[in-house]
Amino acid sequence: RDAILEWIDDIPDSKLEGTFSKKMHNNTEMRLDMQGYTTDMPGKPRCFNLQVQINRGCKNKSLAKLAPYSVAFTLVPCDETWTPAKIKAELKKTV
Repeated sequence: RDAILEWIDDIPDSKLEGTFSKKMHNNTEMRLDMQGYTTDMPGKPRCFNLQVQINRGCKNKSLAKLAPYSVAFTLVPCDETWTPAKIKAELKKTV
């Protein structure tokens, strides 16, 4: 858990600003991807679906057991501007 939280803290803020690409941040251990958008539903905004996933070939043996599954996620409303700190905090809540 600590390794995942630390990895999230180390995501450069510049990767969490503006619009999101499919592959937002990556290293040998983990990656942050924009998995797509949620659909518009009455009373709920369309959101970016951001997920932290463990990479296959991860050198950390404990984390490698979790590959290729998601270990953190958040839904960022497309019509709101979230700060990098808020995105990281929301990701960390789900670890």
